[in-house]
Amino acid sequence: MLLPDLFYRAGAYVAPDPKLLFSDEATRKAHFTKFFSTTSVDTVMRDTTAFLAYLDAQPDARAARIATTGYCMGGRMSLSAAAHFGERIAAAAAFHPGNIQSDLAAGNIRAKVYVAGASEDPTFTDEQKHKLDEALTAAGVDHVIETYPARHGWVPSDTPVHDDACAERHWKALFELLAKTIG
Repeated sequence: MLLPDLFYRAGAYVAPDPKLLFSDEATRKAHFTKFFSTTSVDTVMRDTTAFLAYLDAQPDARAARIATTGYCMGGRMSLSAAAHFGERIAAAAAFHPGNIQSDLAAGNIRAKVYVAGASEDPTFTDEQKHKLDEALTAAGVDHVIETYPARHGWVPSDTPVHDDACAERHWKALFELLAKTIG
């Protein structure tokens, strides 16, 4: 398992207090300005190329198909990796994803895709869910897009919007996806 540091380009990272990040606009703006401004699909796909090269150098994992998963912006990166690396990605999951690219190259995706949006999420609206569903369907991608009755950010247990039932549902969906695709 590899867990990328999406924010290393911005320097030393200290995780913000989740309660402040979700409730204080100044904290949120400062965090997003410093860290999210250095993170883009292009930079993360360059990092993913390095991760895949590292995996390829491992004797037991050479050219293996992998699964990606992400939360919030990481969900967008998970789907982008599936589009960017086609045959290498067996499964891609996105939970309460934010700002999924409207120009996602769905035709390149060979992964089984699972997306779980939140019912309260201005960064992944019903219109965006519909457009993503249309793009994946048109490309023939095996996918599921669901909406959980929760707020954006419901999975991490240290956020004020955490939802136990939806988080448990997410684990079940993720493990089922992984079992069906990479064993």
